[in-house]
Amino acid sequence: MAKDAAKGKRLPKAKYAGNVILHLSDLHFGYDIDKHAKDERKNALDSLISIISNQDLDWKPTIICITGDIAMSASSQDYIEAKEWLSDLLKESDLTPKQLIICPGNHDVQRKISEGIGWPKDNIEADRFLKIDHFEQHIQPFVEYQNFCSSLSIPSYLIDDKESYLTGIRLINNIRFVCLNSAWFSQRYKSGDEYIDNGRLWLGLPLLNHFGSQGDFPCFEGHADSIFTIVIFHHPFEFLHDSERNERKPRKNTKEYIAHRSHLILTGHDHGIPTDPTPIFTRAFHFGGGATYEGPKYENSFHLIRLEDHYLLEKRFMYQPSSSTSSWLQINEPKKLYYWDYSEKIIKANEKQKELDNIQNNISLFEEMMLQGDYAKALKILESDVESLISIAPLLTSDEKTNIPLKYSNSIVNNLPLMTSKQKKKYREIMLRVLSI
Repeated sequence: MAKDAAKGKRLPKAKYAGNVILHLSDLHFGYDIDKHAKDERKNALDSLISIISNQDLDWKPTIICITGDIAMSASSQDYIEAKEWLSDLLKESDLTPKQLIICPGNHDVQRKISEGIGWPKDNIEADRFLKIDHFEQHIQPFVEYQNFCSSLSIPSYLIDDKESYLTGIRLINNIRFVCLNSAWFSQRYKSGDEYIDNGRLWLGLPLLNHFGSQGDFPCFEGHADSIFTIVIFHHPFEFLHDSERNERKPRKNTKEYIAHRSHLILTGHDHGIPTDPTPIFTRAFHFGGGATYEGPKYENSFHLIRLEDHYLLEKRFMYQPSSSTSSWLQINEPKKLYYWDYSEKIIKANEKQKELDNIQNNISLFEEMMLQGDYAKALKILESDVESLISIAPLLTSDEKTNIPLKYSNSIVNNLPLMTSKQKKKYREIMLRVLSI
């Protein structure tokens, strides 16, 4: 049973609690150019499986999530290699493809096809291209990726009654996964060292609106009991077009839209050292995934994320290519990260308790001043406490709103005849404020 700190009650354990997400990204099967590189990969990824197998029971993955770039060039051979390794990972984790969630990345696109599509020039064009009515037109560059998903018997996502491996909704272990595709318009070419995709990609606000209209992707405001929701896509937010990251009236801000409907957002593509998750619009936690494997020159990494009733714990691992044991090193100590709705309650509950403790101490001091006949000082204490009471009034129970003022009035009533007219007036003004709480 979990304890709600704001209410002091025992609550049923959340239906999603106890799930552990193994977050992988950017595996790039097919990247290796020779036998030596393939051996390096095998050593690293076999060691990853070993690390997962040796986790304590409460850190064993219940779901594996891969945020894109399973392949290097979206060829059938790339996916044959990926299928072989993922089958081993699932077997050693005592999981099946039913517990596997993936989304496509830019390397899962057949570029010869996608280069003929190009980027939408603005949000009007992007929203027209990515309407639910036009969905079928954007599937062709992902044919090999879809064949791979099918061959591994990964359950498809649903969009209405249609099945898809590119975007849609799936429920696993009481968790709603929303798969989005940031690679619809990914291109091949680079300009200098920068991908020219940067700032030009789209998730598809019309698709998100459609999920919402069907009740599959509701806003959490006022619905704290909503299904635990994880959104996955490949590229970090900075790769999305400005119109997806910022409000451009009358169009919604896609980034904010997602944050208000999810608890976690998982992405990939970032090959850097993994960092602390970022709260998006003070709501969903964003976990960016580094490359799980693209050769020993990269900071290869992966996450384990354990879900609890109102917080999560996370472990980060990095591969040490120079290690003679080909080992993965845990690089952080798990700490509690509270989901936004519970976090708000807990913060407020702590603020309330701090103020109540201070008021209780002041009541004793107030009573002492009254006994000593120092009414001026007693009224200053009372006035200060009223300010504190007003600041936490929305958090007070009806009993607290009644009993705390009574403690003051009981102490002061016998002393009223001894007060000056000015002091009596001050007392009445203060008590009127108390009654307004």
